[in-house]
Amino acid sequence: MAGPLVAPAPAKAAPAGGGTKLRVIEADARAIPAKYWLPMGAILPVRLLSGVDAPAGGAGVASGMAAQPHPVLMQVMDLAKLPNETTMDATGCFALGESLGDISTERAMIRVVGVSCVKGDGVAVDMPVKGVVTGEDGKVGLRGRMVIRESAMLARTLLTGFVSGVARAFMPFQMGLFVAPSLGQALEPPPMSNVALAGMAGGMNQAAQMLAQHYAQMAARIYPVIEVDAGRWADLIVTEGRELKEPLR
Repeated sequence: MAGPLVAPAPAKAAPAGGGTKLRVIEADARAIPAKYWLPMGAILPVRLLSGVDAPAGGAGVASGMAAQPHPVLMQVMDLAKLPNETTMDATGCFALGESLGDISTERAMIRVVGVSCVKGDGVAVDMPVKGVVTGEDGKVGLRGRMVIRESAMLARTLLTGFVSGVARAFMPFQMGLFVAPSLGQALEPPPMSNVALAGMAGGMNQAAQMLAQHYAQMAARIYPVIEVDAGRWADLIVTEGRELKEPLR
């Protein structure tokens, strides 16, 4: 990185011939604090230290349960590239990002929120940094594997609904109106086998309905994720320049 910006001392004015001498004041360069700047568009080569299952919305978002971004930890692996072929040493620094998945592109979008470094004298430096992460193909985000887990839960819901329908079919007292040929037969209690079958079928039907409702509620809370493994290489691009109080290294 270029050295600190220091205001140069003004040149001494030569005394005018035969005139009044000018008073010269020399500025002390040490009194002017050095200023460093991390410009917009700076590129930091990074490697993912942690993998992520980036939530990609889904049914949970439709029901008002928006997915929260997952943290991603990265490490700067080489010199940062600045405009005009300038470099800055940030090797070894950590960067923290927040990740959300995008179903349409099957990519994990990572937004950088901060960078931390430890200088040679042991002083730790934490600073907020705004940026994005691009993948190996140069596009925003990292391509990953899309995993959808709603299918298993919906299959269980379908199975419990099928059990409920079969149970209703075996309930004998839902077959319609029965007209007895005589008063004695009308007052005669039904066979115990029919009563047991009706009770068992009714219990299965109610249990299957409750289980199907439970699975449906669970499926509403599940959303697809984009899996990205640790160890991937990427580029951190600074989207908003900021002043640094001191160099990173």
